[in-house]
Amino acid sequence: MRSMIIIALLLGTGAKLAFAQLAPPAAPPADAQTSRATIAAEKKAQEAAVADCEQMWDSRTHMSRQDWSRTCRRVQDRLQRSEFK
Repeated sequence: MRSMIIIALLLGTGAKLAFAQLAPPAAPPADAQTSRATIAAEKKAQEAAVADCEQMWDSRTHMSRQDWSRTCRRVQDRLQRSEFK
């Protein structure tokens, strides 16, 4: 008799969990247009920062212009990723 009660309790708990997963998906944010504008502004700011860094290159540095540009982009990417952590 005890085993039947335990099984009934376990099945009842499992059914509640299964129904909890049937909730409709969350609706997208109403201000999706604003978030797109924000992303575009951030990308533009990142590109401007890379351009500023590239302008600092000097022929007397130990790096070629191409290496300097690659480094500027890599550093900016790392900075961008660290802001969201």
